[in-house]
Amino acid sequence: MKTLILTFLRTTFLGFTFLAMFKSKVVLAEPSVADLPVVSISDLSFSVKAPSGWKVRQNYRGKTLVLEDPMSSTFGDTVYNRNITVAVQSGPKPIDALEVERVTLKLKEDYAKSVSEFQIIESRIIDYRGKGDAILVFSSFRAGKVPMRQMHIYTSGSEHTVLLSFTDIEDSFEADGALNKAWTTMMSAEIAGEAPHRYDGLMYSGTGLALIVSAAFFSKQLRRRYQRDALRAEENALFTFDENEEDDDEFAMNIGAKTEVARTGPEDWQIAETRYAGQIA
Repeated sequence: MKTLILTFLRTTFLGFTFLAMFKSKVVLAEPSVADLPVVSISDLSFSVKAPSGWKVRQNYRGKTLVLEDPMSSTFGDTVYNRNITVAVQSGPKPIDALEVERVTLKLKEDYAKSVSEFQIIESRIIDYRGKGDAILVFSSFRAGKVPMRQMHIYTSGSEHTVLLSFTDIEDSFEADGALNKAWTTMMSAEIAGEAPHRYDGLMYSGTGLALIVSAAFFSKQLRRRYQRDALRAEENALFTFDENEEDDDEFAMNIGAKTEVARTGPEDWQIAETRYAGQIA
């Protein structure tokens, strides 16, 4: 009798153990990215695939979207629901080393207002939809006495930028595949268009400035040419002889051999040549 009871208890224990293991595997199994629900905001040309079973709130606590895990994490007496916040803002930004500095500085300024000991653990440019088109940042801080960890992804489209931030208690940050789940969701975000290049505006401005300078140069050259032509025309007018000049010479010859015409200074044409010689280019 005792043998039958022991056998029954052993079989029952193994059965429950198997069911528990099977159930845990089923719970941890994640649906494919294609099966995740899509959250779209048409006005911002933005969409993201939320983790299966997570709550989705729009325009909540100053964020465009808040995706929240219904399962809580605990640290002592503190209970926290890991979440992903989405902040979409107008105005595109280039993705480069200067933008990495700007984004990390902005994170420090924003979180320093509400938490303590905020610091950047790592920041770098990653491939998102294309080559080097997003910024990945890991950070940490304390909410009261609770140590927290974060993962941020920042990218830009042609009209908007988006910052996605995953936050959880430090001890639970990577537990139960939470980080992988957050990464899958954050990398699924879509925003219309491509990020601009930092020097595009300068290139267009430089082209416009070059056109203005060229126009001013050619205008100056035309004015100089006009002035030069005007001086040459005036000079030519001084050397143009009247048709009646031969009659004047005959009249001078008829005055008589004894009469001499006094010439006390240089001829008129010599004076004209001296007067304008230095003004003709």
